[in-house]
Amino acid sequence: MRLDWVVPCRYCELAGDGTMSILGAGLDTFWVTEDQMPSDMAVFLATRVAGGEDEWSSPHTFAVRLVRPDLEEEAVLQATLEMPNLPPLKQPGHEAGMLLPLVMQWRAQDYGLHSFDLFLDGTRERSAPINVRPQTDLAGDTPPSPEET
Repeated sequence: MRLDWVVPCRYCELAGDGTMSILGAGLDTFWVTEDQMPSDMAVFLATRVAGGEDEWSSPHTFAVRLVRPDLEEEAVLQATLEMPNLPPLKQPGHEAGMLLPLVMQWRAQDYGLHSFDLFLDGTRERSAPINVRPQTDLAGDTPPSPEET
């Protein structure tokens, strides 16, 4: 069992055909003015958990923790993942997957790197880093480098 992928985005939703629609994939920075701080923030995490048939025979724990710029941690989500019946169109030899459209909301007290750490069965599997930056960093003649966006 593993966390196959996590994509920070502006919005995601499950479709009736077993797929997930994702808008604004790769979102990693919010630009906030000083008068807006502290600021209520929200980001979607398009997530897929995958595993072999035998791995879905028992429930698994799933958790998300927010790590703030001062390295303080806060539990934001805890759930049990179960798949009592495998998808009817799953082919032999293919992994069974579960798509999770997650909405993470938090209050950013400070500028800096915020990270959503995703855990499966108590093991940290993935991180989704989100930068909260002052809008004044956008001022001037030089646009932010690709590494900064």
